[in-house]
Amino acid sequence: DVLRDLARLYIHYGFGAEAIQTLEMGSSLDVDEQVLQAMANLLEYGASDAPNILQDQLHCAPDVLLWSLLATPTWPQQTQIDTDAALLAFSALPHHLRQYLGPDLSRRFRAARRDEIADQILRATSRDPQSGSPAFLVERAISDADKGSRDMAIKSLEDVVATGAEPSAKALVKLVEYKLESKEPISFEMAQLAGAYAKENNSLPISDQLRWAQIIASASSGAFETAFGLLEDFEEDISTKRPNLQSDVLGLLVENADDMQFLRHALTFGSSDTPPTTALVGNGVAGRLLDLGFPEEASNFTADTVPQSLRRDRAVLNARIALAVKQPRKAEVELLGLGGEDVNLLRARARSMAGEHAAAGDLYASAQEPQAALREKWLAEDWQGLGESENSAVSKLASVLSAKDEEPADITENTAELRKNRQLLEDSTTIRESIQGLLQTTPTPGSDLN
Repeated sequence: DVLRDLARLYIHYGFGAEAIQTLEMGSSLDVDEQVLQAMANLLEYGASDAPNILQDQLHCAPDVLLWSLLATPTWPQQTQIDTDAALLAFSALPHHLRQYLGPDLSRRFRAARRDEIADQILRATSRDPQSGSPAFLVERAISDADKGSRDMAIKSLEDVVATGAEPSAKALVKLVEYKLESKEPISFEMAQLAGAYAKENNSLPISDQLRWAQIIASASSGAFETAFGLLEDFEEDISTKRPNLQSDVLGLLVENADDMQFLRHALTFGSSDTPPTTALVGNGVAGRLLDLGFPEEASNFTADTVPQSLRRDRAVLNARIALAVKQPRKAEVELLGLGGEDVNLLRARARSMAGEHAAAGDLYASAQEPQAALREKWLAEDWQGLGESENSAVSKLASVLSAKDEEPADITENTAELRKNRQLLEDSTTIRESIQGLLQTTPTPGSDLN
């Protein structure tokens, strides 16, 4: 009886290890002592897969229901839970036990997609949200993030990480996750801290999450050699929980790396048959490779299927790649069914590359590119269209060129040679003046580089 009472006292104050040690001093455990042992194990280790007397008692009275919820590692799908009874039993716990057990219970309800009861548990955990335990602050931050208050969640998690308290490793993982989603910079110091926590918790399941945080923080801070080295060492262990890890790192590479860093790593991944990227990141990598002059390598990242929301961007990207490798017809096929000025510009380039300069000129004009349209009209020898140009030098020169082959109907054989010579002189003067005018109004190639 003394041992049982002492174990109850320890459990009341949250001392699981001491309660376990006390119960081990006795002989074989009766039912009451088995219950105490399960409660003590729960306080010390949390829920575990090892069977205990409290598991699967989800249809019992409120007090038993509460401890069964805490002791059952995974609640069966579609389990009917009397949440009012659970909340009533939880609210009746002493304040210090609510502080200790509340965050875990809230997390379990949130994982079961019962956010409303999870928030009620948090409110019952600490009546003063500003003075809650670090574990409480972590769960409240997760709740804030789920409701869209990402900035508030990040601030709370930063405060928890700064304390170095027990849940700071979990807080660090969530902090990196939210910063990545918000595209906020992550410091290299945070990567170092994640690495230290990963070593400290090497034998625990959270170690893989901490390695993930270390890799992401390294890439975000620009330490790509470190990030890709860690990725090579740990990616196989992390991939089941974070399947988009490589894609996330490549996305940060696109955003943060200089050209040489980007090429060194992107070309390595692009050499595989199926580069490990999401459609969005694949577009980003391909776009930057294309801008740097590597169209064939860029095409390695645009071969997979994409969701409807990204199909237009992917089609435009594939059209640009086709034009870069001199395949105008393929570019036009990629653009079928699409509209917009950017698409018309690509269609114009394709038509020009295919020698259809008149059509290219019309497309450039529709895309508000008058200089490009003018160039295509020259290539198409569209003297009539050029004659209507607002540029007087262009229209004058086009008029001369369009009239070169025209012969007046009333010209006679005796005056033909004289008229011809006179016309040549007049045309040469007009052409020379028009060309001088064009040179004055047209920038010299490369003059804008200064």
